[in-house]
Amino acid sequence: MRKDDSDIKIFTKSEKKDEHSELHGIADVLGKHRETGNIDKANKLGEDLALMSVNKVVSIPYKEEINVAESEYALIQYQASILLIFSARHFLGEYLNETLIPIAMSALYNKLIDITPDLFKNVSGGAEISFYTLALSRDGIPSRHIGNCFAMLCKHDSDSTFANYGEKLYNYMDDTILKMIKQEGFCEV
Repeated sequence: MRKDDSDIKIFTKSEKKDEHSELHGIADVLGKHRETGNIDKANKLGEDLALMSVNKVVSIPYKEEINVAESEYALIQYQASILLIFSARHFLGEYLNETLIPIAMSALYNKLIDITPDLFKNVSGGAEISFYTLALSRDGIPSRHIGNCFAMLCKHDSDSTFANYGEKLYNYMDDTILKMIKQEGFCEV
């Protein structure tokens, strides 16, 4: 029979009240975001980023820099989509209000599921996101590390053209997401 109950926590009324107050605070903030239209804007932003991550790959501004065999092109497009989605996640975390980040990300993922479920499966369970996350944790210039990671994932580790392309895609998303957030006109809460 157990005699040591030191690991059992008994909640007092004041601890329950604090937890209850915290939940009310979160609900109040969400309510203010809803009233100002920020929730709808975050949903739209997430959906737009999903569409851009898939559709922009076809017309990426730096595509002409990479010269590959036709058989490699599908891999490059796939890896570019993954990088754009990773970058969207990262820069939403950098620029968007913390309450709105999960809303925008949920909209992004739901839209990906609708338009390309296979890509969503690979984004949610693939190693690429982990490689990019590790690349960002290194000292130095983040975009350069991301570019080198992109080249590696495209099976062109030592090709600076691929690394430069990945770096430009990452920087493109940085600029684009910041502009999109400003255009949406999120209200301060």
